[in-house]
Amino acid sequence: MYGRLLIVLAGWAAATCAAPSAASAQPSSWHLDVLAGRYPAAFFFRSAEGLAANPRIEYHRWKGCFSRLMGIEGKVLDEEVPGRSLRNIEFFVRFKRQHPEQLVLLHYNGNARDPRFQREPFFAGHFLYYNGARILDDVPAEEGETEIRVADATLFRTGIGRYRDKNDDVGLCLVDEDGRPDWHHSEQVQLVAVDAKRNVIRVRRACYGTRPMAFPGGRAYAAAHVTEGPWGRQSHLLWFYNYSTACPRDRQGRSCAEVHADELARRFSSGGELEAFDGIEFDVLHDRAGRRGKKRSPDCDADGRVDGGIIDGMNTYGIGVIEFCQQLRKRLGPKRLILADGASIANQRAFGILNG
Repeated sequence: MYGRLLIVLAGWAAATCAAPSAASAQPSSWHLDVLAGRYPAAFFFRSAEGLAANPRIEYHRWKGCFSRLMGIEGKVLDEEVPGRSLRNIEFFVRFKRQHPEQLVLLHYNGNARDPRFQREPFFAGHFLYYNGARILDDVPAEEGETEIRVADATLFRTGIGRYRDKNDDVGLCLVDEDGRPDWHHSEQVQLVAVDAKRNVIRVRRACYGTRPMAFPGGRAYAAAHVTEGPWGRQSHLLWFYNYSTACPRDRQGRSCAEVHADELARRFSSGGELEAFDGIEFDVLHDRAGRRGKKRSPDCDADGRVDGGIIDGMNTYGIGVIEFCQQLRKRLGPKRLILADGASIANQRAFGILNG
């Protein structure tokens, strides 16, 4: 049974565990077999994750399969796949304690996250939205579903996502004295239907831990989240982080990049659930902001207009991604591996900060 599940990834191991730069980690202090210079160097990529999550498989059988190479990599958090934390953290940590010479890496979506997963450190403006529309009529603070008349209902989509069976998640907020969206006063809703002729959207209120708010006509705004996925039939749309240096800041003055780096660092710190892990590999961490379309594209500085992260000729999103990596490296220190996809020009540019 387990023989068919063996995935020998010498190519993956060689690519992700390339020699670190002098400015980053120092592998000689880790004593990891995969970095000892012996080849082929191979570890299990994500197959360990799926079987650890299977309640029919006991730990000793799982370990017997996945202790045969030089390590494992997989998801143990629920940022993308629901339920991965239920057993995977325990299995991976136990494995590392029993096999300290083997690599144990977290596989983690660097672009976006399931909004149902531990969103508390972030505020609404830390996520990326498309250009939106002014709300024209008063919206009552009510539970259930509400019809909202907007300036342009064609900015909102149903039947989206990988399987074309999801609708937009939408943020509602007040606008400030300058007419800019104010995400400090906001509510998250789910799109139910769009009536383009009437410029009306129907939404399900008070979603993702928010409460219903009253929004005055002409002084409020609606915008759809920039999303990806879902990467599985049981998964949710994932909200893109707004890494731009022009991203709205929370009431403590923190950017999305700062909050995200702090959140991950706490998980890897002493007493954190990932303390035993050797590091993290970002599955997708893009240099450019989100998804662009003909009618709507990302609005990184939250002024209600399309910018795609390019402000005054600079890629503020890509710069923010680099700053995020710098902050994470500073918090995790030189002895933890930080890796990210780099197979195309769409990916991050954190050269000299990441290990590969």
